[in-house]
Amino acid sequence: MTTLASTTSPSLPLSCKSHLGDYICQLKIKLDNNASVYEINQILSEFPYCKKQLTRYLVFDDCSISRTLICCNENFSLYLQSWNSNQETPLIDFRNKETRCWIRILEGSLKCKRYIDEENEIEQILERNRVNFYEKGTLKLHKFSNDNGLDRTVSLVLFSPAYMKCCYRTNSGEETFVPCIYSPEVVSTLDQQQLFQLRLRIESSDTVFINLQQFAHIVRDELNRGYDIPRITRVLSSLELHSKEWNQYVNWASHRYTRNLIAYDEKFMILLLCWERGQESPIHDHSGSSCWVKMLHGELVETKYSIVSTDISPNGLKIDSTTRVSKNQVTYIDDTLGIHKMGNQNANSPAISLHVYSPPYSSCNVFAPESGNKHKITIGRTAAMPPFLNLPELKYHVNITSLVSLLEIEFKQLEPCEKKLAKLLEATRLDPHEYRQYVHFSDFNYLRSLITANEKFSLMLLCWNKSQSTPIHDHGSCGRKCWVKVLEGTLIQNRYIDEHDTNANASTSTSLVTVESIELNSNSPVTMDDDSIGIHKTENASNECIAISLHLYSPPYLECVSAQECKSVPVVYCSSSINMFSSDQNNNNNSSSFTSLSSSANTSPSLSPRSPRMNAEVAFTNFDEFITLLNEQFSTHAPSPGGLLKFLKLTQFNPEEWKKYAKFHNQHYVRHIIAEAPQFSLLLTCWRKGQSSSIHDHAGSRSWIKMLEGTLEEKQYEIELESESDFRIKDATVLQENILQSETAVYRAGSVIHQISATKECAVSLHIYSPPLENVNCFNLINRVKLSQHSSSCYPKK
Repeated sequence: MTTLASTTSPSLPLSCKSHLGDYICQLKIKLDNNASVYEINQILSEFPYCKKQLTRYLVFDDCSISRTLICCNENFSLYLQSWNSNQETPLIDFRNKETRCWIRILEGSLKCKRYIDEENEIEQILERNRVNFYEKGTLKLHKFSNDNGLDRTVSLVLFSPAYMKCCYRTNSGEETFVPCIYSPEVVSTLDQQQLFQLRLRIESSDTVFINLQQFAHIVRDELNRGYDIPRITRVLSSLELHSKEWNQYVNWASHRYTRNLIAYDEKFMILLLCWERGQESPIHDHSGSSCWVKMLHGELVETKYSIVSTDISPNGLKIDSTTRVSKNQVTYIDDTLGIHKMGNQNANSPAISLHVYSPPYSSCNVFAPESGNKHKITIGRTAAMPPFLNLPELKYHVNITSLVSLLEIEFKQLEPCEKKLAKLLEATRLDPHEYRQYVHFSDFNYLRSLITANEKFSLMLLCWNKSQSTPIHDHGSCGRKCWVKVLEGTLIQNRYIDEHDTNANASTSTSLVTVESIELNSNSPVTMDDDSIGIHKTENASNECIAISLHLYSPPYLECVSAQECKSVPVVYCSSSINMFSSDQNNNNNSSSFTSLSSSANTSPSLSPRSPRMNAEVAFTNFDEFITLLNEQFSTHAPSPGGLLKFLKLTQFNPEEWKKYAKFHNQHYVRHIIAEAPQFSLLLTCWRKGQSSSIHDHAGSRSWIKMLEGTLEEKQYEIELESESDFRIKDATVLQENILQSETAVYRAGSVIHQISATKECAVSLHIYSPPLENVNCFNLINRVKLSQHSSSCYPKK
């Protein structure tokens, strides 16, 4: 056995050791300064383990072991693991891991089996209070098990460098996920930006679930670090997007694949390419740019060529390789590696791919398959600069960059001056650099280039191809004002009413009558409308000319949502709006609160890295970002129940992320802790069909429930006890019954007594408790008695 240094330490109460925070500080200093194995053994032997004090970290799960992340950075990750009796890990493959590992058993014992090869194994018993050290490469294929019969085990595990991938491979080759629970220390010390950077830079990290704005920001960050092709390829491979979000950009054409712009920056552009069955690109180069392709759906075949000279043709093409690119795979090419074509050869399924080009380019060479002859083609839909020469000359004018700065100053006023805002838009001109940044056209829809947005306003440049129009929509009912300046072309704004009901909601209106048509052109003054504009549509009425317009909204307005189809026209992220994810730009912009959402579902809070991206219909987020935002809100003040509820209704989590946490039990529903903080806890609850909770309250904890999948039935009760000091039930009445459907969210006060059941189907729900849920009161109506129980033991007995 090649281990392996080990150290034994007597078990000391917490009062005899430093506070956990001080301990973590010491450990961090040691590891950041390349401490010896002996020094780390010593400090691990001094871990302040006191079961009573560390109750929040010990999560004994019926389904699998639990891993509570106590602290992490690039140099190390520290976990507290909780094992029920007879639990074990699947087979863990550490053969290619450059990671050292220390394990100290704090309670109970573990068995470790390390497989040298198919026939030879080493078995080791890890005993209480002994620090076991495994050098790089010594763990290889292994698994741990708690064979203590009825005893539980608690282990402290340290990895250096950090190891964050909690996926283990079973004997059948299948991956199983042991979720990482965020401890209060991690929640309070790591913000979402730090978590992103940590996950991206640790090769053993899990998949990072993000939204498209974050994706664009990460791309720019990685390019700013230098063109390290393998690193950027690995980072892009680790990122996973929500299909509902990128589906907003999908457009199909029967005669060719389509290119749909998502983000544009001077260093890169991001496009979504949609391939029908049998569609393929021509053989082409990339005009000196780097190109990464990430598959989102389906499969593409990439064929790479090199140019060779022959007697028949001086520019002949030779096939170098043919590769299938499947979902979540990333491929890379630039002109030094050859030229290529991509195509969807699948006769049964379309394909969708995400492309990153750096720097962006608007033309490339295409090559004839047989002769190799090339000619240049233009790609993209950016218009030429000259149309803006038609704008009248001004003595005083501002560009977009100056406009944003002036708007930010003006909106700091308690009551921004509407006339001043109109004058600023009237004086706006785009310089050539800004023109390239913001002016883009599509064959399918008008494009909405997001220039900037915060909790007060949003600014967009809208680009209209011939005859393009918005969907019929409204701007909500929150007093939103909109200023419009046409920079080029002519727009027609049609306003409607419902002939049957002038107060009808736009989303249900079917009988619309035009009541007014307004023409707007580059000679028109800036128009300002409030929410009395109602249901309307704006269009480029010309079938010969383009149109470009500047739009300012306050409160902010992002996606334009169709009133009749419930389909949104998404934004194109440009340089400044990608910057909105930068922590440097928003360090002082943490004032947004859930209460700001109480005025309207369309209201957007701060778009800083400390809050998810919000829009009228949905906010795509992930657990890292969500936990960071919750921690900020609960740390500064208690968010209003209604504000947090509206936020939760808008929030969309990637199913691929929460399904990693979802585990079901045959006997009872299961709560999985995702994060624990002093002010709140976040849990995922999984219900098989037929399972239900006891009738219970939350012992004063307020709760918010977000349904992720399936349907639950809720009954709320009024319980009358014999007396305040008595636990005997005198009377029980059902107050109301509710159906909780997928994607709905509800709030329950701490005094609510209810029972939740999955009577029709399996279901998964997300729960926020504040303060964290520890004890509940259960009400047994058969024995007519009230029982006070720990929250983890309130499952109904079968």
